[in-house]
Amino acid sequence: MGAIDDGARLNMEKAPFTARRGRPSAAQLAAISDTILSTAQALFLSQGYANTSMEAIVAASGVSKATLYARYANKHELFQAIVEARIQAWQAAAAADSAAEDERPDQDIAAWLRHRAVSMLRALRQPEIRAFDHLVVSEGPRFPELARLFHEMGYMLNVRTIATRLSRAEGQASPTEQTLLAAKLFASGLVGWIRQESGVDEVTDAACEAAADMMARLLIDGQSAWRAG
Repeated sequence: MGAIDDGARLNMEKAPFTARRGRPSAAQLAAISDTILSTAQALFLSQGYANTSMEAIVAASGVSKATLYARYANKHELFQAIVEARIQAWQAAAAADSAAEDERPDQDIAAWLRHRAVSMLRALRQPEIRAFDHLVVSEGPRFPELARLFHEMGYMLNVRTIATRLSRAEGQASPTEQTLLAAKLFASGLVGWIRQESGVDEVTDAACEAAADMMARLLIDGQSAWRAG
């Protein structure tokens, strides 16, 4: 189903969870949850969403069926929990960049857009994010709820951030339909470019920086057109 990072491989190689008698401690409960999420993630990325059943997750993780269903009523709910957890982790990893951007509210909008674009492209080069992206694209037609979930929690978070910054540069309190559309086209261009390029060859830092610079210049140079729209 696509590339799986070393962490996912290690998760698949871990011994199944072994239940113990008696009421589990807080640490044991956390371990059970971690085992379920890591096992399910590895199976989703290696086997695909359609080919991964709740029964397979039970077998691979070593938790009981009752334990799994007590936490997640169905496969969609479990996948949503995984996506939420991974996006939070990706966002935490990018927190330093975001903090640096927030500390420079008067930074030139073109420079800010270049920095944001480079950050997005480098994130999309990460094996785990690429694997999730591949999963969602390949399974989306059969399972549109996956595409909607990933779209809202990943893509649209970037779009809203970009639209807000564009609006601020225009002296507006909040994004308009025009700035939101411009932000969507900017983000979509970056995502589309790296999907195409990484499908045929490894994308370098230099290539990401060149693409980010070009996209920022195209958006800024075209402001008069999309403002008027």
